[in-house]
Amino acid sequence: MKTHSMFQKTCDAGYMKGSWASKDEMRARSFFRMACDGGQMRSCDLLGELYEQGKGGSGDDALARVFYMKPCDHGVGVACASLKDLH
Repeated sequence: MKTHSMFQKTCDAGYMKGSWASKDEMRARSFFRMACDGGQMRSCDLLGELYEQGKGGSGDDALARVFYMKPCDHGVGVACASLKDLH
């Protein structure tokens, strides 16, 4: 499954929450976007975090909201909490 493999690449490269600070964050955005587009809800949540924090490019709360909303709509509680906390 291609989306699973994209999500796995982000894990293997160390882009998971809390460990991407020293990695190429633009590349992380790209991997998370592909996995999110393929239905990997955790990737959508992490992509929202990158946009919210301005990692890997400029910050964008509107895009963060979009990427948090998708997994929240699928019952991912951490994404719902992030969406609620987004200022």
